[in-house]
Amino acid sequence: MCAIVKTSNRESITIMSTTITCEALLNTLKRTKPPQATILVDDPFLSHFAEKSFKSIHGIPFTRHTYTPKTHASIRTSLSSRDMFDEKRAHLIQIKGTDLKHDPLHQLIHDQSEPILIYLIEKIQPAQKRTKSFLALSKQTTMISTKALSEKKTLTWMKTLCAFHQIAISDHLIHTVCQRLDGDLSSLDQLIIQLTQQNIRQIKTVDDLTPYILTTQQAPIFSALDALFNGKYHTCIAFFKTHHQADVIQKMYWMSLRRLRQIVRLQEKYTSENISLQSLFQNERIWPQMQPMFRKAIQIPQPRLQQLFTELCDLEYLLKGQSRLNFEKNATDQLLKLCHALK
Repeated sequence: MCAIVKTSNRESITIMSTTITCEALLNTLKRTKPPQATILVDDPFLSHFAEKSFKSIHGIPFTRHTYTPKTHASIRTSLSSRDMFDEKRAHLIQIKGTDLKHDPLHQLIHDQSEPILIYLIEKIQPAQKRTKSFLALSKQTTMISTKALSEKKTLTWMKTLCAFHQIAISDHLIHTVCQRLDGDLSSLDQLIIQLTQQNIRQIKTVDDLTPYILTTQQAPIFSALDALFNGKYHTCIAFFKTHHQADVIQKMYWMSLRRLRQIVRLQEKYTSENISLQSLFQNERIWPQMQPMFRKAIQIPQPRLQQLFTELCDLEYLLKGQSRLNFEKNATDQLLKLCHALK
């Protein structure tokens, strides 16, 4: 897709921009092996999924960098250096949207035609998409959108994921599984990982899938998630004492973040649109058995709910290694704090 972007009164730049959505990402990676990608960070799990998928097709370690004007020189040095064996090197550069206006960044991007690279653009605003750096990324990298998926797109994403891993499963069964897992992408991804590890390539019934649904270290994650959002504090303490493995905590984190985001969004609609909760739940297709939990959570004062959501979002920096703090411990503490607030 071509776009003409004006950069001054006298000139314009024609760029070739191809933006791939996450439900189409695996099909693209299966056909091609792009050397460079720009991931536009929006949904936390889809950003993680896009990064993981791109890394997997190249099969080499990535060195992670966080770009700021102060780290520019060291990143440029790292990108241009080679080891004594001249082995391929790959890099991931995290860039805040506000740093796209930094002029030397444009030159850095322009000079990187050979290395395998992922650019991770965080908190980008529409005006920042007109910067020279963003235009350079649009021109020479594959752009990947990570906007949250609708119910229909979730089904497409799951169908593509199964096909990518060569798992034969009917569309009807995919729909059933997505409903059973409440459309949670991290849970669906975990399910496919389990099936792939067990070399299971054909699924005929839901019963065939049941043993592999979120059985990470035999942790009953869905039961724990329901306990957490129903304020069952002592049940959650017992769960975390028994199941403290990193993969379990990460799954609980992603699922809790997704559900809390949904609650925050519903609360905003409830207060701004002045409609009844019952109408809101019908419009948003909230399952009847989950409505009491949502009803109770929405009654939490809005500033308090927003604070809990922000604190949970901030843990993503720990998960990505941007802090030396222990993710598992801090995530457990924060999830218990959320549970206590929902009592």
